[in-house]
Amino acid sequence: MKGRISILIPLIVLCCLIGCDNPSSGSSEAKKLSLIDITGAKALMVAPGSAASRSSSGNQFLKILSDGTITQVNMVDESGSSTSTAVPSEIHDVTDEYMIIIIENNPYLVSKTTGSAYDLSPVGSPQILRANMGYNGEVRKSFYSDKNGNIYYLSAGIVKKINISNPNSITASNYTPDIYNITSADEFCVDSDGNVLFSHSNGTGNTITRFKTTTNSIKNLNEPRTRLSFTGYDGNIYFQPDSSTTALQKLELDVNNNLTYTDYGTIFVGDSQSGIGSQGVRWLYFDDMIITIGKEGGKVVYKTGGVPRIISVDLSTAKYVSASNAYYYVATENGRIIKINPNDDAVSELLGANNYDIFKMTVTNDDEVIFNALRYSDSKKLLIKINSDGTIEQKNVIDVGTEITVLEKVN
Repeated sequence: MKGRISILIPLIVLCCLIGCDNPSSGSSEAKKLSLIDITGAKALMVAPGSAASRSSSGNQFLKILSDGTITQVNMVDESGSSTSTAVPSEIHDVTDEYMIIIIENNPYLVSKTTGSAYDLSPVGSPQILRANMGYNGEVRKSFYSDKNGNIYYLSAGIVKKINISNPNSITASNYTPDIYNITSADEFCVDSDGNVLFSHSNGTGNTITRFKTTTNSIKNLNEPRTRLSFTGYDGNIYFQPDSSTTALQKLELDVNNNLTYTDYGTIFVGDSQSGIGSQGVRWLYFDDMIITIGKEGGKVVYKTGGVPRIISVDLSTAKYVSASNAYYYVATENGRIIKINPNDDAVSELLGANNYDIFKMTVTNDDEVIFNALRYSDSKKLLIKINSDGTIEQKNVIDVGTEITVLEKVN
């Protein structure tokens, strides 16, 4: 049966054993890729393969299709030769149209619909920001896009603006110039117009926050440092001034290109002193709200200005968090997976506690949960898909026999 991915995986390994030629064998220099065929994928993963795997790391690059089928990702290099041996070290969902996939230290912009791959090396490899609160190395927001489709990321301490209007001729500009030691930029956020708020070292051990406009001017804020900054669901930039322990302000440009500051609310919930956190917490974006989940339990919802509210669900044992278009999902330290409605905190339990040790989890836009875990009852390492209605079909419980190293949704 087509959907029985447990049958297909051995066939993939068998193909590796009996005769899939390696077109790059003997090549003195690896060619850049022009196609990374992720078309039709709901999610991508990298999993350790058998000794038959020809990749240098012993891993396999696989895609999970909508019917549950798992198949190897085919790649084509610039000479037209096909390969399936190159393996990503990083996979990132960047926009509705594109992924960024890093293979053998080369970053590629990859179309979700065609699989066309465009080398980003000439414009700078992205610097992936990690959560600094001990969240299993989870990525915090490292990529932004503006209303014109430009992509922004840090590269070697510089905020880069990547123009992908013509993917065959990608160009980049340095948004934080090499002055004031700005090559040390380590935090940034971008509004929908393409203005950038960024922080950098001033060379004396202090961090300074500045604002770069689309007209190429750099502006100082009304005070040099901020405690917190983020891009809101409405596309504007918000920040907490260093002089305030509670206040949030919206940062905008007026018609004369001057910065304006609008009081927006407070970072704290009542007298609880439970703030919306920092760049080190998990940030989940929905159409009309942002949810932040922090190390103390992350019980705060930030919505439409004013005072945030505390989520009524106990999230203190959250291990992995992922969101669809409408809900967010939490895998806990004891193996429980719950689905939470961000509007009213209603909880649906998808997986009971104390049955699995969850290694990785991702959620598709249409509410399919895919996770890799050790099942305690038989010590099997499985890949499991939970359908959007909360059911698990036996065909979607796959004995992969290993801990997956990378798992990322596509759409």
